[in-house]
Amino acid sequence: TFEVGGMNPYSRVRAGEWLAFDLADVMECGSACQLTDHFEEAQTKQMGRELSVYRSDDKSEHTLAAEDDRPLLIARTVGERDADIYIATGGDPPCAMGP
Repeated sequence: TFEVGGMNPYSRVRAGEWLAFDLADVMECGSACQLTDHFEEAQTKQMGRELSVYRSDDKSEHTLAAEDDRPLLIARTVGERDADIYIATGGDPPCAMGP
């Protein structure tokens, strides 16, 4: 019996019921006996997305666009090595919300 300080930490848990973090620990050790009820399926090419990045002429702004050229994110340079990333919120040119 597993005890900590003379007390069984599972005494308040019904028989056969494990706390989630304990089960995760057992799984990390490779000792879990539970069966999985489903398997994840690999993404097919149809499930993927093809995004584009557009750069301004002065190279100070980059826009991540969806397949339909709808802007998703806008990155603007700040100084020499930093950039602020904004959520594009429509308009022409798109407005930026953030950082």
